[in-house]
Amino acid sequence: MSRLLRTSYSDFAKDKIGPLALNCANKLTKNPFFPDATPYVTAVRAALTNYGPAAAIKSPIPEQTAALSSYRTVLNGALAELARYANILYPTNEAALLSTGLDLTKERERHTTLEPPK
Repeated sequence: MSRLLRTSYSDFAKDKIGPLALNCANKLTKNPFFPDATPYVTAVRAALTNYGPAAAIKSPIPEQTAALSSYRTVLNGALAELARYANILYPTNEAALLSTGLDLTKERERHTTLEPPK
């Protein structure tokens, strides 16, 4: 069974999500697997425009913290939409999915059912 790109980024650390999003946007620019990804890349870059400076504030006041949370929600949503787009196009092509710079879901572990002793 093929793995797909993860579509939830809320668990990424504040200092990790920005570089991940930027790397993804850069990798999708002129990516031959995703020639029509421009709207998704534009959305990620737009979200980064607000998120990056807000995340860089060392001691934010409450209003800045609220704004950062809002910007993060937008960035998470842009990345999720991009991942869903890629997953729809290439549900069985891990190489194409990995070319986005995003992570694949973890492989599911098999659990063996044990029969009770007789």
